Amino acid sequence: MTASLDEYRARLLTRPQSKFTHLIDEEFRAGLALVEAAVRDGAPTEPRPVVERHDVAVFVRV
Repeated sequence: MTASLDEYRARLLTRPQSKFTHLIDEEFRAGLALVEAAVRDGAPTEPRPVVERHDVAVFVRV
């Protein structure tokens, strides 16, 4: 979770996430461009948290 969309964008640039490894560079850059446009043009003036959903699998040996 980040405090704002701009903080989320900055984290994506500095800390690559394994969930994006299946994307080719052009797809990743296109996605970042959409986030950057939202920050620049449409993000609310008051920061709102950005919450990410992560699927998790737990394996237990019985």
